[in-house]
Amino acid sequence: MKNRVKLLVINLVWMLFSFSSLAQDYFVYHFTGKVYFVDNLNAKSIVFYNYPVAPTTRFILEQNAELIIRDKSYNLLIIKEKGEYTEKDVRQIYNDSKIKQNFASSVYEFIVAETVNSTGDIERYAERNMQQKGGVSRGCINFDEIYPLNGQVMANDNLLFKWNSFASDSQYEFKISNSNDLNSERILFSHITNDTLIRYSDLSSDIMLVRQPMYWGVNIKGQAACQRKEFQIMDSEKYSTLRISLQDSIDKGASIIDQLVELAVKYEENGLIQEAIDCYEFAFKSSDNYAFLTLALLTQARHN
Repeated sequence: MKNRVKLLVINLVWMLFSFSSLAQDYFVYHFTGKVYFVDNLNAKSIVFYNYPVAPTTRFILEQNAELIIRDKSYNLLIIKEKGEYTEKDVRQIYNDSKIKQNFASSVYEFIVAETVNSTGDIERYAERNMQQKGGVSRGCINFDEIYPLNGQVMANDNLLFKWNSFASDSQYEFKISNSNDLNSERILFSHITNDTLIRYSDLSSDIMLVRQPMYWGVNIKGQAACQRKEFQIMDSEKYSTLRISLQDSIDKGASIIDQLVELAVKYEENGLIQEAIDCYEFAFKSSDNYAFLTLALLTQARHN
């Protein structure tokens, strides 16, 4: 009897140990891209996308990955070295850091990669130059600072910008060009909040705005659209423009998630399968709701 009790206790201890190990492995952020932001950090905790980071969390940085952490004073701590870091490691690096870079002053970071032009050549321009002038930040976004939405760099591929801005009443003007003429294309964003996303097919086409419910200001090829309450979702060449009024929808209580799902349905109905999947994936990233990821997978499966 004693042996059976002893064996039962050993099994229970082993089960608890196993579950503890599984829990530890669950909280893993695997960074393969060049720049990722953590929302908040102080001496005692890290908050990532509004969720406190558990002590069991591990941050894995691949080659060329950068983990950028912002504290409440908008100071940045940048970790670049490839390796695996615990939550405690990251906080310790922050606590030991004597000099922190103030994000609100003049520096803007991007998720970056490279793309190709229509001839297949790799496009590379002068290095990033971001500075504030009279309340307006101006700079050239290099092709080095764009990455493909689907992970494969192709001419005319869908690309994704991501940057973070925390001055909600400022304007940020970015010039985008597929040539050395930096005036050939201009986009003006007003009242951008953090984690703003923008998509476009190529630099000669209209802009595809995918996220942020309010305060879009867009200047495309000199045609100001800053006062419009709607934005355009441009499809591929053979389909017409789909329009959706975000501000009106917000007034009625609809969320950006609802808009993305509605748009995904419209895209699928028009045969734009990848665009529909993208919308579901953005909805998932915006809400951490796995139902949207499931919808993306189901949409993909229906058309394979």
